[in-house]
Amino acid sequence: MSKIANVQLRFPFPDLPVDIARNILETAAIISWRDASRLVLVSKAVRAWIDPILYHTILIYFADGCATFANTIRSRNDPSFFARHVKRLCVHDDIYNAQDLRCLLDVLTGLHCLAWWCDTNNLLPYINTSLASTRYLSMMTELDSPLTVETLLPRNITHLNVKFDELDVPFGNGLTAVWTSVFARCPFLTHVMVDFYPDSPPGWATDKEQFVRSALSVAPPTLKAFIIEFQNVTRPSMSWRASEFGPFLTDSRFIIVSPDPCHSGLEGVVCYPIQHDPLLDWQYLDATSSDLDIWEFVDTYRLRTRAQI
Repeated sequence: MSKIANVQLRFPFPDLPVDIARNILETAAIISWRDASRLVLVSKAVRAWIDPILYHTILIYFADGCATFANTIRSRNDPSFFARHVKRLCVHDDIYNAQDLRCLLDVLTGLHCLAWWCDTNNLLPYINTSLASTRYLSMMTELDSPLTVETLLPRNITHLNVKFDELDVPFGNGLTAVWTSVFARCPFLTHVMVDFYPDSPPGWATDKEQFVRSALSVAPPTLKAFIIEFQNVTRPSMSWRASEFGPFLTDSRFIIVSPDPCHSGLEGVVCYPIQHDPLLDWQYLDATSSDLDIWEFVDTYRLRTRAQI
C-alpha cells in the first residue's frame, strides 16, 4: 500500500517544450492582468510573449492615463508593435493633452473595437485613416443630420453603439434621412444599440417610437439587431418605457435590454447577467473573456427565441 503523503510531485518546468511553456504563461496572463504584469519581468523572451496580451485592451479614464500610455508608445520606439497588438481602446474623459491624443490615434491603426466616450470632434481626422479597421464603435454623440453621419462614422463598422441623454435624441421629420445615411455610410452594419440615459422630457414616448420606427423602416436586410438599453431606470419607470415600444416587440430585430436584475420579468425587457459592468459592456476587460458580451448575448437570445416559435 503506497503512502500518498510521501509521494513528491515534480514539475520540471525548465524541461518543458518551449511551445507548452509559452501556452501556460500566455494562459496565465489572459486570466490575470496582475500576473501578466509580473510575467513580463521574467525574461525578454517571456515579455515578447506577454506584451501583446497586456496591450490588447487599453482603458483610459483620466487625463494622466492618456499621457502615460502616450509616453509608453514614445519610449518603446516601435509604433508598429502598438499598431499590431492594440485591438481595443476605451477613452472616457475629455480632459487630456491634444498632443498625447494625436500620438494614440496616429499609432493605433489596428483597432478592432473603439469606445470613444468624449468629444467626437477629435476623431474627425482619423475616421477614414486610422479607424479603417474598426468594426465595433461606441460613442456619445448626436447623429442629428446626414452630414454628421458622413463625418463621424467609419465605413467598415459592423456594430454601432450610440449613447444619448433623452433630451439629446434627434427627433423630427429628418430622422428617416439620418438613418438612411447611417445604413448607406456603413453597408456592413449588422447591429445597432442605442443607450438612453433618461431625462424624461414631455412627449418623450412618441418621439422614441418615431426614433425606432424611422430606423427599422429603412434598415437593410443585413441588420440583425436593433437594441435599446436604458441606464439607471427604476422598475416602474422601465415598465412604462417598455410598454411604449409594444408595436416593435414582434419585430425579430428589435430588443430592449437591461443590466439591472430588478427589471427581470418585465414584458418586452431582457436582462443580461449583472456581472457585466454597464460601463464596460463591450468587453473592454481581458484579452479574451469566457463571458458573452452584450452583442453575443443578444444574438444568443434571438436564436433561442426563434427556436421556441
